[in-house]
This record gives sequence, structure tokens and C-alpha cells, in this order.
Amino acid sequence: MSARRLWKTFLKGIMGNPEEVDFNFDDEAEGLRALPAMRATKLTKEASAASIRQNLEDKISGKIRNIPFPNMPMMDAALAMLPGSIMALCGSSKTAKSFLILQWLWQWMMVEVEAVLLVLESGCEYHGDRMFTQMAANADFFNPEKLRTDTEIAAAALAAEEAWRPWIEYIAPNIHDLSSNRKTVGNVLAWIEREFRGQGISQRKAKIVIVDPVTAIAPDPGQRFADHQRLIEGTNDLVKQYQGRVIFVTHPTKTQRGYRDEEPHLDRLANGQCYPQFCSAIGWLGAYSRKSAKCDECKGKGSWKTDGGKAHCKVCAGTGKSQKETKANREFHWLAVRNAAKPQSVPMFFNGGTLTYNEVLPNEDPFA
Repeated sequence: MSARRLWKTFLKGIMGNPEEVDFNFDDEAEGLRALPAMRATKLTKEASAASIRQNLEDKISGKIRNIPFPNMPMMDAALAMLPGSIMALCGSSKTAKSFLILQWLWQWMMVEVEAVLLVLESGCEYHGDRMFTQMAANADFFNPEKLRTDTEIAAAALAAEEAWRPWIEYIAPNIHDLSSNRKTVGNVLAWIEREFRGQGISQRKAKIVIVDPVTAIAPDPGQRFADHQRLIEGTNDLVKQYQGRVIFVTHPTKTQRGYRDEEPHLDRLANGQCYPQFCSAIGWLGAYSRKSAKCDECKGKGSWKTDGGKAHCKVCAGTGKSQKETKANREFHWLAVRNAAKPQSVPMFFNGGTLTYNEVLPNEDPFA
């Protein structure tokens, strides 16, 4: 193959149609020497005073704005939901992070922020039932045994479903899943783009896309492991192109899974090497732990571990006398933030009776 033909073949891979490229060089050797400069010219994009001015005006007008987390004002300090942003959310399976994601989904939709969720575990019907339980604020409505044996609970659940039906009909189609043989990187990327373009079931352009969890994505055909680097890079291109926002839910590495009181760290995210480069924010949902509270039993200031609405001193655990009532049993840590100064961790309370979260505000003592 001649140098000129080889050059045209290479250009086709990086620039598209080689016939559109100017080949006016004195000889092929000179053209080959000029290829690196031509490639850099074609593949790079420079900033300009006009683009900076336009971005400034768009921020002032509100065209570029952060979408707040519903009913969680302390979370907004991270500016995690700016256009073109990717957020990673990690937490062990015992911290109920999927309930937090579901709560964000339907509360965003109720204030006309188009959000869509792709669930890669348990299926869309299962998560639809969870969403209804949160809306109705009654965990008994998710318990099949109580619904079967208690007529009052069953009647209340039917009445609640009828009252919430307009919202359920509007929001439920925004919960999707994929069959087990289609949970590949390529299909997930195609689904994200389809939702940003408004070609999904609702035919509405999504502003926020959530994938839960990315650790369930299967390898593409012919590969042994899922290429999470390609997933993150491809998603980064999509959020920039469509000015959307994506939330990836992931798990801790296997050595940490199940340990709710472990210190959160970037190194403990599964496939965590992919996230810091492209994510605008990385959060960790863990158990609430306070080290400054004095224990009335041992008189020490040790660490406290939460369990439901109770907190237990680790120093004298097991005595039964080290419990304190607590308003916080979860804590949201920002591990990395790109668009703002790194905020403080956010104490939260997960209500097992309603399966919903709320922030514990700064003026509230997490220990009641």
C-alpha cells in the first residue's frame, strides 16, 4: 500500500471522509509529516471570548442552572446537577440508596423536572411498587403478607393507589429495565442517548438520567468484563452534547460491601478509577457516625453506630445502656466535587415506616 493510500485510510478513521481533506503537498512524504498537525487541528476545540460571554449570559438568565435535589437543600451546595454533569453515588446494599434514588425521581417529576431511571436489578415493576409505597408514606403497602392478612391495610392501600393514580400514570413509565442479555455498555449508552433525545416511551426529553447500579452491566459480546471506562467516556460525550445530567449508582468494592460503618473513600468504589476523571460529583451514602457525643454509660467520647432510630456506643456496646435516640441514621459524604467547594457531609434520617429520606438540618441535634 502506498504512503498516500495509507494516509487516506488513516484519515478516514479519524476525520470521516478523506476526500474532503486537502492533499495539496509537494510529495507524499511531506503530507505524512504534516499529518500530526492536521489531526490536532481537526480534533481539538478552542475556547473563545464569545463562548465565555455566552456562558455568562446563560448563567445569568437561568438557562444554565443547577437542578436542586428535591427537599434536600444542604445537598445543593455541591452543584452536582449542572448541565453536562455526571454524578456517581456509592453506598453499601444496607443503606437503602435505591430508595433515595427513587425518591429523587418522583419528587423531581412532580416539580416538572423530567427524570428517568434505568434499573438493572429486580426489574421496573418491583421499583414501581417501591415508588408507590414512598408516595403513600406507608411501608406496609409493600408487604404482601400484611396486605393479604390485614383487611384495613389492604383497603388503605387501594385507596392510596386510587388517590395517587394520576401521578403514578405520569411517572411510572419513566422507570425502565433491560432484559438480562441486553445489559451491555453499548445498550446502556444507546438508552441514555434515546432518553436525552426524547425518543423514549414518554417522548419527553430527559433532563436527568439515572442508572442503578452500573455494577450490574454485563460485558459486551466477546469481552470478559464490562468496559466501564467506555461507559463513562461515552456518557461524558452525551451529557456534553445534550446538556443533560447523569447519575450512576455503584457499589463499594467487594472487600467493603456490607460494612456500613466503614470510612468512605474513592478507592472503595467498584471501578472507582473511572469516576474521578469525568464525574462532577461523587457521593457516598453510609451509616451516621458521630465521634464527639459523650456516652452516659462509659463516660467516653467514642464512635457511635446507628441502627434504625437508635445509636449505640461502640465502646460499651452490648450492655443495653449505651443507647441514644437519634434523628440521623445515615450520612451523605461528598468524596469529590468539581463545580463548588467541597461541602460538609449531610446527616440524614431514613424512615423505615415510609421508606423515605429527609435531611437533618444544621440547627437540629442529630442526637435527640
